[in-house]
Amino acid sequence: GLFKDCKAVGWFIDDFNQAQISINLTNFNVTPAHIVLDKVRELALKKGLQVTGSELVGLLPKAAILESGKYYLEKMGESAGIPERMIIETAVQSMGLKDVAEFDIDKKVIEYAISNEDDLVKKTLTGFCDELSTDSPAPGGGSVAAFCSAMSGALSAMVSNLTFSKKGYEKVWEEAKELSEIGQDIKERSLVAIDSDTQAFYDMMDAARLPKKTDEDKKIRTDAIQEATKKAILVPLETMEIALEAVELSAKIAKIGNSNALSDAGVAAITTNAAAKSAYLNVKINMGSIDDETFKSDILTKADKLLEKTNNIALQVERDIKSII
Repeated sequence: GLFKDCKAVGWFIDDFNQAQISINLTNFNVTPAHIVLDKVRELALKKGLQVTGSELVGLLPKAAILESGKYYLEKMGESAGIPERMIIETAVQSMGLKDVAEFDIDKKVIEYAISNEDDLVKKTLTGFCDELSTDSPAPGGGSVAAFCSAMSGALSAMVSNLTFSKKGYEKVWEEAKELSEIGQDIKERSLVAIDSDTQAFYDMMDAARLPKKTDEDKKIRTDAIQEATKKAILVPLETMEIALEAVELSAKIAKIGNSNALSDAGVAAITTNAAAKSAYLNVKINMGSIDDETFKSDILTKADKLLEKTNNIALQVERDIKSII
C-alpha cells in the first residue's frame, strides 16, 4: 500500500535460502522503479537484511531507466549531462540489475531493442563518411548538417562537464550541470535528425515512383510528392531550430566555462553555425517544387530569421573567444 500503480508479492525460495519480492509497476511515471527499490532496501535494512540484487523481466522504456540513472547520479552528486547509455549503465549498476541475471541494454531497453541496425547513427565515423562518398544521393548535406549540430551539442556538454566540480568554478557548478544536460539533449535530437533527413529524401523518391496512368493516379502522385517535399523541408528546418539552441548554449558556456576548454566552446559555436547554414541550403533547394505559396513564404521567413540569429551569435562567440585566447 506504499505506492500507486504497484503490485507486489513476496516469498521465500528454499533452493537459494533467500526471499524474493516480485513487483509489477504499471505506470513508471507515477511510481518509478528506483523509488520502490530504495524503499525495499530501506525496509530490509531495518530488519537486518540486505538486498543482494534485482532482475528485470521483460523490457522497459528508455525514459524509465534514464530517470533512474539520473536519480542515482543526483544522489552521487554527479552530473547527468553525460551520454544516455552511461546514464543507463549507472541505473543498471546502482539497481543491481546485473547481479541476478544478464542485463543487455540493447535487448532490455525497448527503443534500443527495436532500433534499426542500418541507421546512419549506428555507423562508425569512417562508415558514415564512406556512405557519404558514394554515388547515392542520400545521406547528403542535410544529414551532415544535423551531425554538425550534434557535435556542437556534445562539445558544449563536454565544456560544461569540465566545469562542473572543477575547483575554482564552484559558483557556476549548478549552472554548468544544467548546461551539460541541455547539450546532451541537443546532441540526441540532432542524431535523430541525421536519419530523419535521409528518410525524408527516400520518401520523396517513393512518392515520385507512384503510378501516373490515370488522372486520379496523377493527382494522388502529385499530392504525395507535395507532402513528401514539405517533410523534406521541415526536417532541415528543425535542424536549424536545434542549431539555434546549440549556439545559444555555446555562448552561455563560453562565458562561465573552464578557461582551459574555451576553444572547444568556440568550436561548438562555429560548428553549429555550419549546421544552420547547411540546413538552410537544404530548406531552400526543395522550395522550387512546392506549390503552396503560403507555406513557402512562412518557412523561408522563419529560416531566414533562424539563420541570421544563429550566425550573429556564433560570430560574437568567436570574436569574444579570439580576444581572450
